[in-house]
Amino acid sequence: MKKALGDDALNELFREARTHSAWLDKPVSDEILRQLYELMKWGPTSANGSPARLVFLRTPEAKERLRPALAPGNVEKTMTAPVTAIIAYDLLFFEKLQEFFPAGHVKSNFLCNLGYGDELKLFPRGPRLTFNEACTLL
Repeated sequence: MKKALGDDALNELFREARTHSAWLDKPVSDEILRQLYELMKWGPTSANGSPARLVFLRTPEAKERLRPALAPGNVEKTMTAPVTAIIAYDLLFFEKLQEFFPAGHVKSNFLCNLGYGDELKLFPRGPRLTFNEACTLL
């Protein structure tokens, strides 16, 4: 039987995890991005189908292509993040992707800015839905 995660791990992953809007001047290496994928690929997936697809935007030119899709409040933190990951799922996961999913079978799910956050510039933590607002027991 697997042991449950302890409070230290749960605090690091969930209770004390934060979304950063300001970044330290410290690049995120290709090796860190590879390590991130190597860890996340083992998460739950239906029949080992691995439909997740990621595009890591690292250059100003790549981020400019994303700018029109961003909400106004997300522009600065996305443009200044060392890396922005477009996290998507492939409806035809057995086929390979092309640039930014032009074939239409990959749907973007969310964006995730990656970098070393500046803790001195954190905002207060935003509210979340309560269990009763987000969950149904049948």
